Amino acid sequence: MQRSFQGVTTAVLVSVFLAACGGGGGGDGSTAGNDTQAGADSLATVTGGSDLPEKSSGSGDTANEPAPAPDSVRWEVRKVFTDFNPIFTHYQLGLMNSGMVFGNHVAEQTEDGNLIQNFIVGQSEVLRGTTGMFDQETMLAMNRSGQILGMGQNLLRKNGSPGPSKPKFFLYKYGEYIPVPVGSTLLNDAEHIAGTLGEPLPNRPGIFKYRAFTYIDGVRTEIPLVPGAVDNFATAMNSKGHVVGYTRNKRNPIVEANSSAFVYRNGRIIELGKLPGTESCAANDINNRGVIIGTCSGPVEDGLSGINRPFIYHNGSMTPLPGIGEVWPQDFEINNAGQIIGNKYIRNDPNDETPDRFIPFLYSGGTLLDLNELPGIAESGWLIGMALRINRSGQILALGLRNDEGGHILLTPVKTSTATAQ
Repeated sequence: MQRSFQGVTTAVLVSVFLAACGGGGGGDGSTAGNDTQAGADSLATVTGGSDLPEKSSGSGDTANEPAPAPDSVRWEVRKVFTDFNPIFTHYQLGLMNSGMVFGNHVAEQTEDGNLIQNFIVGQSEVLRGTTGMFDQETMLAMNRSGQILGMGQNLLRKNGSPGPSKPKFFLYKYGEYIPVPVGSTLLNDAEHIAGTLGEPLPNRPGIFKYRAFTYIDGVRTEIPLVPGAVDNFATAMNSKGHVVGYTRNKRNPIVEANSSAFVYRNGRIIELGKLPGTESCAANDINNRGVIIGTCSGPVEDGLSGINRPFIYHNGSMTPLPGIGEVWPQDFEINNAGQIIGNKYIRNDPNDETPDRFIPFLYSGGTLLDLNELPGIAESGWLIGMALRINRSGQILALGLRNDEGGHILLTPVKTSTATAQ
């Protein structure tokens, strides 16, 4: 079903939903099985305004820099690039602290498969290309030092027959190609790597076993399963090498039923618990203070997952993120200032023809803000359809529409003074 946001069709919007990456780390090391109902006032201490150590990930977040309070800024909007290609399907997308955007997309579809094109977008130019190691490369992550985590394939198999070769994963740094484990997708500034490896199960066609892992200083370590789980998946990693993700308690190719959110740090796996009335949870992101965000859903009915309720996990407690209700489970991030971006999901009314829609939001200092209502956005002429990424200084990468032209836009908070504020 094609979904829309206030008249903006999302045939393109839905195609850019990405696996979450990034994060921070810390916490008290305790296992949380209890749910607390702290309100927005207590959440304000972990969702904006404080000077925290910055997270590190594929987005290259490292430095200390508190984000300005939302009520002390106006927002400038710059178009990053326009999606001219109707099959502009992303495999990865990241936002650096400098405002640089990196990633890749499908540039062409052929009989032999999709042609992947990588890009790095600065202030005014689009840099495209590969490291030159393979016929085709997919950029997965980049850190602040410019190191690239990627996957490469050649157009001929090892025996010389036509068709793509078996993919190889690599770290590219300072002109050197370094093989890394298959399934590597996360990279931080300390050159720590994490990912998820899927292997087919014997005598069970189409069914795979999945194991999350870390790869640090040349040593691959499998992240242990929590009791009762059969698979686990890594979704984000911080500058300390702490990993968050989710487990799966039964293998179901249709829905992720009965999953649990976890954090793995210092060799220990910690299950985060569940929100009341839910049965499946997943961690999306983590910052360097140890604040984790994610979603819980359930129950599963008719093969479809239930409402995705957002949560914050901090100091051993899982708390609902207030004022949102349901959030789209992808493109849900937190920076080290504690600011959270995401997309409130409004389901259609089955009794009429009202389409599903998204409300992109910024949650900061205990306050929920609609991106389209931020100072300066209306004057820019842009209608923001979805929030995608946020960096340490509070810049937000989003999808928008202006004068019937859609594209990726960068929202930059600019501090104002009493004399200039409007």
